[in-house]
Amino acid sequence: MIPIYITLAEDVECCYQRNTRNARRLVRVDLLAKLQHEWNNAEKGRWTHQLVPCVSAWVHRKHGEVIFYLTQFLSGPRFFWKYLYQFGHVSSSLRPESVDVYEIPDYVIFECSR
Repeated sequence: MIPIYITLAEDVECCYQRNTRNARRLVRVDLLAKLQHEWNNAEKGRWTHQLVPCVSAWVHRKHGEVIFYLTQFLSGPRFFWKYLYQFGHVSSSLRPESVDVYEIPDYVIFECSR
């Protein structure tokens, strides 16, 4: 989802440009460029930025839903063994079928054979 403050700014600007042809499309392009700049320079969300570097491509994708598991993956290590171990929910921070590999998002997505 586009942040609400961007959506509201888009609506306000479209109201000012209501007699301009393709106003919403032009305003959206400008606001997505501003959002991209903020995204590139933000200190938080660096894990998600590695996965979704281009805001416009993510917003305009034609496939995929944002579901619980995707949200957990995009937001970082929650519900992975290493994270669960820190809070005493599992007995080890290592993957169940391995004794030397931590189950963290980077490993699960980019290296794990599962």
